Amino acid sequence: MTTGITFDAEGVVLSWARSLPGLIGKGRPLVGVHLSEVRSPQMGAMATLRVSNADVDQDGLGHSAPITFEVRANGGQDGARREAQQGARALAVEVRKLTGQPVIVQTHEGSVKIRCAHTVQGPLFSGQIGGETAYRMSAVFVMQDV
Repeated sequence: MTTGITFDAEGVVLSWARSLPGLIGKGRPLVGVHLSEVRSPQMGAMATLRVSNADVDQDGLGHSAPITFEVRANGGQDGARREAQQGARALAVEVRKLTGQPVIVQTHEGSVKIRCAHTVQGPLFSGQIGGETAYRMSAVFVMQDV
């Protein structure tokens, strides 16, 4: 019986997000996705993610990893809010697509299967944080070793 998560859940979700065509890059909803706090650039929105209270797979259905995304944008009040919201919404749309076919993600540790994401919440405006406008969204990702 497995006694703990057998992979880096944050790393898996980061690799998945970075592999999505059209999500990240200049002129796209997000200019980057990271694991640690990064100030957003003057133009565009930056996302960070973290996992909390991951549950070990007891029934063969997959490990559950609650992931929270924070999308921040810098700049003028209205422009920053619009950029952060657009980035968070685009990310939420992609997360909500994880309901059908499992997705195989390549990480530095090998391959992991994202079976689905559920209990998607947000994006919700979370205010001004350190001069940046922020939106948060969360979901529970269900993953298995391949």
